[in-house]
Amino acid sequence: MKIIDRKVYCFWTGRNPLSQNRLDGLESMRKNIGVPIEFLDWHGWYRMILPNAPLHQGFQYLSCVHKAGYLRCYFMHHFGGGYADIKHYTTQNNWGQCFSILNTFPKIEVIGQPEIMDGSPIKDFNHTHIIPKLISNGFFICRDHTDFTTAWYNRLMERMDYYLPHLREHPATMPYGGDGYPVPWAALLGEIVHLTVMEERDKNPEAVCSALQTGWDNTKDYR
Repeated sequence: MKIIDRKVYCFWTGRNPLSQNRLDGLESMRKNIGVPIEFLDWHGWYRMILPNAPLHQGFQYLSCVHKAGYLRCYFMHHFGGGYADIKHYTTQNNWGQCFSILNTFPKIEVIGQPEIMDGSPIKDFNHTHIIPKLISNGFFICRDHTDFTTAWYNRLMERMDYYLPHLREHPATMPYGGDGYPVPWAALLGEIVHLTVMEERDKNPEAVCSALQTGWDNTKDYR
């Protein structure tokens, strides 16, 4: 069984510097999560793109937000490890323990934070018998090249193919898209992650574990 590196990635896809709130959040991650943080800005993540797995040709047209969603899928599939949004964190987390769990039980492919009620962008998933099966798309740890990450990655590529001609006509002009931008907010991340979780749970009930406690302090402004 391949051991997954104890490392949590976070990305910044814009060319603009991080705000002070983001810098404070990044520092809180480094102090409190308990495992190494690998912060990758444009120069960092671009150097890690594999020659045999180039970015989709539509990537260049995506908003900064959708680029970050794309990259978390790319890195989890090709490299594995953890991912966390840049927010404020406390010591009330179990990232280290969850890495140990993933590296002990080979049937587990992803460990994430439990999704909250009404947290799924897929309306039909926001029910008491489904929500407990889902994980948040902002915090997780993945084993690379699993059935889960492969299905996630393939579904992302299919959607990128679909949106490509529309993106060429209306590329993002702002961090969140801009006028005419064709990609809905959750189309490249939240919808795909939740569809994939449910699909993979049907095949292997042990593949998805929702044991992660992130330590995210949602009382503080992180933007």
